[in-house]
Amino acid sequence: MRSLVGRLGALLGVWTACTAAPPVAYLIGGPFDGGLTAVDAGVVVGLFAVGAGGAAVGIPRLADPAERFRNGTELGGLLGLAGATMIAAFPVSLIAGLLAAVPFGVGGVAGFLAAFLVGYVADRTVVERSRAATDHRLVWRATKRPEATWVRAMRVAGATAAFVVAILVGTAGGRLLAAFWALVGLLLFGHLVASQRHRRYELVDDGLITAFGFLPWSTFDGYECTDDALLLYGSVWPFGTIAYDRASVDDLEAVVEALDRYLPRQDGVQQDPSVVDGFRDLLSS
Repeated sequence: MRSLVGRLGALLGVWTACTAAPPVAYLIGGPFDGGLTAVDAGVVVGLFAVGAGGAAVGIPRLADPAERFRNGTELGGLLGLAGATMIAAFPVSLIAGLLAAVPFGVGGVAGFLAAFLVGYVADRTVVERSRAATDHRLVWRATKRPEATWVRAMRVAGATAAFVVAILVGTAGGRLLAAFWALVGLLLFGHLVASQRHRRYELVDDGLITAFGFLPWSTFDGYECTDDALLLYGSVWPFGTIAYDRASVDDLEAVVEALDRYLPRQDGVQQDPSVVDGFRDLLSS
């Protein structure tokens, strides 16, 4: 517990400094002109101390800090505020120029990464705790079921359009906006590549461990094994149904046997589809 508090405290101190320093320094010393001053350094150090100190006092009072910061409103708030600092770069660039917006863009991105690390550290704590408490542990690999052709085509078209917009905006002199659209294009193309990877998964008594986080069994309604896919029916936004290519699942028989211990097997239509699945059904109908 003490180690977790220390790591979260340090990360929350970094998050506070990155997210709050740009607007605070702007209000105190005016727009950034390319040179760092003693005031800027004092603002960063002071905000780090406030964030780390507040975390050291507040986190021990939480019943389960790892669960709270893993995927709760606390993590959502950290990500949202960092995003607000990032977005503020656009109006600042229009009011005070591109150079003045740099601290907002850099600070927002750094704050977002710090918030992500907060969630990652908390999630890894839950994962290790679940591994230590499990009686049945199964490690397996699989590839997500390929998306529909029209969905992949839309992603490719969206990524291509984002890159075209980035080039056009950058040519016109809007470097910050061009960087934003280039990032959108990279994310869309990255998703296409990542979806084809053969990933490692782990079944433990408490839930499913993935490369992106821990999903308790309470977030699933059941599972189904069809001729071409292994489907895990999620009930919590934003996951919805997780579909694996059946042929890619290592030792499918062992995976199904393990899932039978934790989830009800469904045959055909999901009885209580999540909101996400409802939207998917609507879009594909």
